Amino acid sequence: MRASPARLLPLALLLAAVPSAAFEPPPIPKKDLTFGDGWTFQSRGNNCTATRSIGKDVTLRLGFTNFEDGAVSLTGKGLPKIPEDRMEALGALHGAGIAVTEDAEGYPVEQFAPGVTYADFPGSALFVDGGIAARFDFGLTENGATTYRFGTLQSRVWPKLKAGTELRVKILGKEATVIRLPAAAGLWDEMQDCINQYPNG
Repeated sequence: MRASPARLLPLALLLAAVPSAAFEPPPIPKKDLTFGDGWTFQSRGNNCTATRSIGKDVTLRLGFTNFEDGAVSLTGKGLPKIPEDRMEALGALHGAGIAVTEDAEGYPVEQFAPGVTYADFPGSALFVDGGIAARFDFGLTENGATTYRFGTLQSRVWPKLKAGTELRVKILGKEATVIRLPAAAGLWDEMQDCINQYPNG
């Protein structure tokens, strides 16, 4: 005898609730590691984070949860300040020198504005192997420390860093650091393994 739709409804609701619970990834194992050239790695919860000092009171942070989440940022007291009441005007200065288009899938593609090269780039950005890897997206100074966030979509930043050989950072047209990415042997594999453990964020 077939069960009536009314009898099947509670079971259907129960089964619908099971997959989300069954596929919820566990927390990423806690790790604190050090790598070459001053890099450190930490995993907590669902966060995979690599950090490196790039000068006095400035830290580069590569933070990823998965390909669509996380933040690439600079933080510290050594950065030019961005008070909240001047955020828009100063943000325009940091964003200068970049033209943004879209690829076939509608994702932003950042490149040098017409007539601009790395040598005379006036804004703030991360560069990998001569190309723009992430543009300045947001900045704010609070409690004496300033944070600059780079890149609007982390899924487009991570592959460039992983495959690159040289990372350069410019802040308001001035070169802040040059980092040889392969010097952090093992870090990129550790980051990828960490990201892979939490594929859905």
